[in-house]
Amino acid sequence: MDNIFHLRYGDTDYMVLIEAKAQPIDVTGGEWLATYGNKPKCARKQVEDHIRTMWEYMEPIARDTKLQFVAIVVSPDPATKEVVKPGYRNAELVLLPTDKLIPFIHERFNFDLNASHPAPELFRVSQSPFLDLLRLSMAIPALGHPELSSGIRYVDRCRRTLDQTLFEDFKPRAERWLINGSAGMGKSVLLAYAAAVLSSGRELYRFQGETGVKEATEVLETTAFDPDSGPIAMLAMSAKQLENLRQWFEFFVSLFEESDLTGNLHFRRPEFLLARSIGEWVTYKRTFSAVLLDEAHDLPEHAARSLKEVYDQQPFYLVLACDRHQQLRLSGANARVMTGFDFTGKHVRLKQIYRNPAPVYIASLALMFRWFGEGGPKVLPSDKDFSTCFGFDSFRLSPNEPTLTMKNDAHPANSWSHVVAAFPDVATAAATLRREKLGTKEVLWVRFSEEDPDFDYESLHRDFTYHNCRSREAHKLSDKYIKGQDFPVVVIEGFPSFMEKHSTEKEEAQMWQFRRELYLCASRATCFLYFVCDVKETKEVSAIRQEIARLLEAVGAPHSSPDANGAKPWTFRIGAAEHVRDYEVFSDLREDPVEESVSEDASDDLTRKPKSDTAPSATNAAVVKASPSSKSAGPLKKDSATTKPESSKQAPVQPAPTEGVTTDSNEEPEHWELTIEEPQTTKEFSELAGVEVYRVVEALNEIGCFEGPNKPISIKNLAKIAPHFRCYVVGYEDEYESAQEGEELDHQTTTATPTESSSVDPKSETPDDVYVIGGNVIVSDLAARIGIKPFQLLADLIKMEVFVAPHQEITANTATKICKIHGYRCRLDESLQTKGAKKVAPDSQAKPKKHNKRSEPKTTKPVAAKQKPLRSRGMNSLSHAFESADGSDQERESRSFAIRRGVHVRRGHWIEDSSLGIGKILQVCSKSQDRDAHKVWFAGGGKTELTHPLRGRTNKILHVSKISEDILRRAPST
Repeated sequence: MDNIFHLRYGDTDYMVLIEAKAQPIDVTGGEWLATYGNKPKCARKQVEDHIRTMWEYMEPIARDTKLQFVAIVVSPDPATKEVVKPGYRNAELVLLPTDKLIPFIHERFNFDLNASHPAPELFRVSQSPFLDLLRLSMAIPALGHPELSSGIRYVDRCRRTLDQTLFEDFKPRAERWLINGSAGMGKSVLLAYAAAVLSSGRELYRFQGETGVKEATEVLETTAFDPDSGPIAMLAMSAKQLENLRQWFEFFVSLFEESDLTGNLHFRRPEFLLARSIGEWVTYKRTFSAVLLDEAHDLPEHAARSLKEVYDQQPFYLVLACDRHQQLRLSGANARVMTGFDFTGKHVRLKQIYRNPAPVYIASLALMFRWFGEGGPKVLPSDKDFSTCFGFDSFRLSPNEPTLTMKNDAHPANSWSHVVAAFPDVATAAATLRREKLGTKEVLWVRFSEEDPDFDYESLHRDFTYHNCRSREAHKLSDKYIKGQDFPVVVIEGFPSFMEKHSTEKEEAQMWQFRRELYLCASRATCFLYFVCDVKETKEVSAIRQEIARLLEAVGAPHSSPDANGAKPWTFRIGAAEHVRDYEVFSDLREDPVEESVSEDASDDLTRKPKSDTAPSATNAAVVKASPSSKSAGPLKKDSATTKPESSKQAPVQPAPTEGVTTDSNEEPEHWELTIEEPQTTKEFSELAGVEVYRVVEALNEIGCFEGPNKPISIKNLAKIAPHFRCYVVGYEDEYESAQEGEELDHQTTTATPTESSSVDPKSETPDDVYVIGGNVIVSDLAARIGIKPFQLLADLIKMEVFVAPHQEITANTATKICKIHGYRCRLDESLQTKGAKKVAPDSQAKPKKHNKRSEPKTTKPVAAKQKPLRSRGMNSLSHAFESADGSDQERESRSFAIRRGVHVRRGHWIEDSSLGIGKILQVCSKSQDRDAHKVWFAGGGKTELTHPLRGRTNKILHVSKISEDILRRAPST
């Protein structure tokens, strides 16, 4: 629109629109054609579309006002015909030559002040509620866009109308249907509309801008949907996404009811469920007539199999909404979206971006694909994918340097400039947003760097939606708290150095993983996207700054002149790429984190078997590496070369690599850099490192620090535990290097004796994937060596009826069983056992006889194990601290005896009798007629009680480490 004014004439408010054309207007039939180049465009249709849009935009405040639009199209050609036609609703459409414009307005609205007609009343912008509302979209020249608060109000009002038009894309297929689109294309809205249609049997239609309701008989017959076969289920991956679906469904219910004139509209409301409940459907044999799932690209494989099992029992109509950019392997064959379901030819691709302005959309993709990085690898889709999947027109001067153009009128802020910008520091960004009185619903602030020491981040928690994503748990935070949310303003603070590291395969995999998380955060912005990169200058940070600068230059302003359709296109060129990558760099990164710790759901599969016989990706290679921050190599040793290392320092031993997985011992994983100027409490340090408090407490306990949760911990102790969490403290790099080396050197230099050697006999060489185990193994150490979480190993031990804590030891026999469960081959090396232990006879190696090491004299520590004796504890907590190595699992269970609730003793345990002193249990339940009659040897008089009652006589249970060597030497064997 070129001009618009508001006046009141009589009892009617008029909005007068003036569209000035530089070309002659050719009136052909009902069309007013203006020619742009060789392409004619109908000016009548253009102004009528303006009127429809403004009606929808102003309707909430125009319901109590008699409002009429008058649209005037003028041309400088004196031969232009004078035409007056009715338009949308009560609109009046006028075509005039330019010299007749002023006389027409004077006569039409009595600006000559004829006494026989009412006088017109012209309103200024401040006096007109309609013009004041339209003014929100007017850009301030110095900014290139409206003030933040005005722009956010304008976009919010416009998006209500834009989202309603999505139901025109409702074109479901038979049996199942896939809604395929990127962030901001309205997948959830269309999914909610599909639920409203299936629930009511009605659908919406539009005619000349009006919305109506009609029977959806034809659509339902096409889909083969049977409403009588069960309820409808709407699924989401998180509670926030589910609530978003519920709100959109209620929105369409209200829209259906407003548009219904028959009074016969009824809804069968769906069940809103979290996707994690799918597993229960099989158990309880749930059946549904339709299942609608949002964010299907995040559905775990096991849940997909359960969904297919339910479908096989009774078929249902399936509707999925997935984001091809958050799981980019889906942009190829749609049949790969979900296991067991074929969506070939049963999908719709959404192409209009409703959530993001074009600059935000371009910036989000550019950051993920590294389009504005200097050299190095970049993801460059094909020209077809640029068009069909991303909405760009592509032109290539060279194969690796495409020029992209986007024409998108769907978002109201597409013509604004500088909606993607950068702030010099955190304080400036926060002050600007507070000045606009924006709050938690308007601003998402995500931090990926260290805190600015001079800024109060607690105020961000109070004023905005703030998330610290500077940790290994960043992808979990983004999935749980950010995905599926919309914010008018998104601020991204800081960029880690590994965002620009790609010299090795592993570093590149980590880079792509982070860039996808960056895309997920940036694409939440519905109006403005801001960057803050006020961090310590390094080579990588400098490269990132240059990338951001090139990005801001490319998306700063649209093309200066509009195209033939009146839209201002966005055009930019992608710099040359040294290496072109495809979508596979993003495949399954969320399931296989680049950091040394694997995800809890997928760790077993990743550590036991490769995905194929070929060399896997860097992600899988990184998963099987032992963390350099592991506290001890423990007694689990890799069978290695016969010669001793040349250096006195030995690197931490790596676990047996999974077949087909390659590792590079020269590559060091990225560690966060922490600046700590004063002692901190465990809670403060946990927030700084981005981990849970209990993990910090465990790490402190391992180094012998048992301070309370509110007592400050010295910086030196914090530096010692920092490597456990992929961090190091500036100024304490020695502690970091010490943690990298681990305790392997201590095991060789302090525990070996002249008669024992940790080296392996040259004749006993074993394959590379075979481990040699000697002595007891600490649970947490064994978990680190085989690449799983301690709680997973504890779950395996519980199944074996072995009850220990993560910091306690298990026998070599049990460790061998655990290794076998997780796909590792192990053997016992008796040369590493404690001196005096029973040797395995050569003829019994096929089925080795177990022995109880606790009954043997304690002479020296095992060479390969660093024993950590337990402190004496009360009876309620000690029973799980012992494990008998003799007999089968069934025999051990039959020989246990409960001396009180929850406290069991077995053969080989040491006790303290209230009158006889220290004793060793030789046999439990020695007489069948009396359960509480046991064979116990007591050290005081060297006597053996055959019918000792343990219950009521036992003061405490003692660990073997608390028994003197003299008593151990005299004690009989069990």
